[in-house]
Amino acid sequence: MLKKILDYTPGIKMPNKAVGYIPLGSYLASCNKINYATIGAIITSGKVCNMCPTMVSNDPLTAEADAIQFYAHLKGVRNLPERVVVQEWGIGNGRFALDFLRKLGGLDIAGGTNYLERIKYVLVDFSSSIIAYARYNLKGFERNTEFVKFDLSEDINIYKGETIYIRSNELYDDLPGIIDLKKQGDTYYMGYVLPGADRNPIRPGNGGNIEYKKIDINDLPLGPMIDSYFKHYQLEHDLINVGAVQSIINAHSLLSPQGYIQIFDYAAREPGRSRIRWTDWRQPTSDVNFHFLIYALQYYGYPAPVFQQQEEYLSLIHKDRYFIAPPEDDLPERPASSSDPYYMACFDALMGIAKRTEGKYWFKEVEIFEAFRAITKDDFKALELLGILTK
Repeated sequence: MLKKILDYTPGIKMPNKAVGYIPLGSYLASCNKINYATIGAIITSGKVCNMCPTMVSNDPLTAEADAIQFYAHLKGVRNLPERVVVQEWGIGNGRFALDFLRKLGGLDIAGGTNYLERIKYVLVDFSSSIIAYARYNLKGFERNTEFVKFDLSEDINIYKGETIYIRSNELYDDLPGIIDLKKQGDTYYMGYVLPGADRNPIRPGNGGNIEYKKIDINDLPLGPMIDSYFKHYQLEHDLINVGAVQSIINAHSLLSPQGYIQIFDYAAREPGRSRIRWTDWRQPTSDVNFHFLIYALQYYGYPAPVFQQQEEYLSLIHKDRYFIAPPEDDLPERPASSSDPYYMACFDALMGIAKRTEGKYWFKEVEIFEAFRAITKDDFKALELLGILTK
């Protein structure tokens, strides 16, 4: 199926002006392929991006939460095989795997189990430099780990029927197969761009170089399902990724009967709101349309996935309420005044906590509460302002 997608949205290469307009998805796929092949190890090092919503490269919270959940899952599996296979698709700098395996070892010690000894942790990525960097970071876990160089824009077929857990972080926004669609009545239009060496064709304010050309929806891979999705949500415009759908279906085919899949990525919160976004290293990418992925899985008869915001997930697993620290230029503006004598001071304290999270990304609700209590000298007032300022 993915080959059909790439045939429809021309191959992975950087075109020039002479080529003319190409599908937006082809342009994004070209950028992603070039970026991760050439500077992937730098991107995933954490030196470029200091504030990524789902970044796990420098912060262990997500990996530890996943290990806690995985450990609980293993304890509930009857007749667990001697070899327990985990696959990570798109491996970053290897720090997620490192923190995950370390936490799992700690849970073994606390629980009197030996799951870590049985783990075969398979790290899959297409970039040689990323694999080399991750291998270096995972020194000491050679017995548990295996590295597989593979382009996940194609179906992979390893450890089929054995894999008990497949996870990825910020993979689906980079897979080819992104399609920009508009719908007027019963007619669909697909977004095309005109790339050129002297400009970025989709940067906001560059003169509007995306053009929409009429298409037959049934010519697209998964066309009838896409049409059903647009009609179900009464959409006029959305970004979808048929490559991500195929990837999830591929992952399902590898799972053991006790297996599960976990995906972390940035997403639009409502159907029809997925848009192009920009990384700190000026790479164009897109929101992952989880609403479309969930709809597609149910359409094809797969179990309905659970959709959670990362703050909610971390709070549930770690038993503390967590907040993500936004980039400094996304922090709310300080209000001019307030009738509450403590409001302004508490607002400033909250912003100070958010700005101090360099390399951490997350902070606890209790940290905010303690700061507010120090200002108000009143538990109830601190709780009141906590509810107002973190809603």
